[in-house]
Amino acid sequence: MNQRKSQSLQHRIEQHASKNCAFHEGKNGCKLTNHGKCMYSFRADQPTGNMCGYFMKYVAPGDPDLYAEYVQCLPVGHPLKLAEKTDDMPNCTECGRPFARKSNSQKYCTTCKYEVRRKQKAENERKRRTNTMDTPK
Repeated sequence: MNQRKSQSLQHRIEQHASKNCAFHEGKNGCKLTNHGKCMYSFRADQPTGNMCGYFMKYVAPGDPDLYAEYVQCLPVGHPLKLAEKTDDMPNCTECGRPFARKSNSQKYCTTCKYEVRRKQKAENERKRRTNTMDTPK
């Protein structure tokens, strides 16, 4: 997401929070947090890790399109993103857990792919060695 889109999204989230959050006061103020700042804002390259639980649970889902766009900006593996996407995600053929594909041909999750690749390489090397020993020179 480029910086202009992230600023637009942040502005729309600020407006949504100021209109609909019961604890929002003033400009980016919050009665709920100890430091008095609303914790939904994020930078273009990395969303914040400490989001307001009240905002995410009760306020943000009030505008489904805005909420979906916000969740899409979260990094891969974020709990909110996993909760939204587990139905669409394929299962790893090795361990069976759902994972986010990086290409259509990907069959294994990132934790299993290295182990599977190591096993496949060892098997191919074993076959190659037996084939070279069987052929006469």
